[in-house]
Amino acid sequence: GLDGVHGLRRMRLRGARSKAIMVSSYTEEGGKVTTDALMEGAVDFVLKPSAGTPDENRDALRAALLEKLAALSETMLQSPTSIDIVEPKSSVHRVKRRYRETVPHGEIDAVVIGASTGGPIVLRKVLSELSGDLPVPVIVVQHMPEQFTAPLARRLNEVSQLDVVETAEARRIRAGGVYVAMGGKHSKIVRRDKHVITHLTMDAPENSCRPAVDYTLRTAADAFDGRVLTVILTGMGKDGTKGCEVIAERGGRIIAQHPDDCTVFGMPKSVIEAGLADSILKINRISKEIERIARNR
Repeated sequence: GLDGVHGLRRMRLRGARSKAIMVSSYTEEGGKVTTDALMEGAVDFVLKPSAGTPDENRDALRAALLEKLAALSETMLQSPTSIDIVEPKSSVHRVKRRYRETVPHGEIDAVVIGASTGGPIVLRKVLSELSGDLPVPVIVVQHMPEQFTAPLARRLNEVSQLDVVETAEARRIRAGGVYVAMGGKHSKIVRRDKHVITHLTMDAPENSCRPAVDYTLRTAADAFDGRVLTVILTGMGKDGTKGCEVIAERGGRIIAQHPDDCTVFGMPKSVIEAGLADSILKINRISKEIERIARNR
């Protein structure tokens, strides 16, 4: 007698190991219901095709589901990962180490969180555990289309002591606020005189994403002079790695989510293998580390 969202909630409360993918309509109401499903434990969603013939829509839906299922299966079936034996695949870590030998860590002025598949429920936990007097702003880039990020921001605002809003043109970035990148556009972080604002652009997608974590990280590094703590959470692909290279070279800090509680160990794995992660943490430790670094303790 339960609808899908309440069924997911029951599964979550019982600690079920099953994984659920939401099939969503591309409407305002579809965005709200999909966000509710993601916050209750659905690991990802696909948009229901409606532009072609019934046969074309069926084939498009099948292809989208297969891509999501393949990524989930790879993570669920892989053997436990030992972080100690992850080998960096590039020389970036050597550049980073040289830089940081001469430039010690100092205070940070902003936190940027990047996430994709499985991100909303992790964001719910991380943001709900941050104190309301966090002395820096938090910028969130979650891979989602437009009409989906506004409901996400509203749901996250319900569980967070911080003020959570969607980014908007010329919106001022302030300490104590959380800014969720608007879907379908890049969120560029820009310094104007003494203030930092968001500028929304339709620049080309990066890593097939708009908003892209790399894009926001690059601009945040400039706006905050490298004084950025980056947190890369669960997700498919490598979005965030190139941005983390910029943050590392500018002396910022980087946290990657531990594989044990990633829905898809793609984005964090890429950052770890590049030698860019200062720490690799499970979900229950990420908020505490953000607080510790933000308060320069």
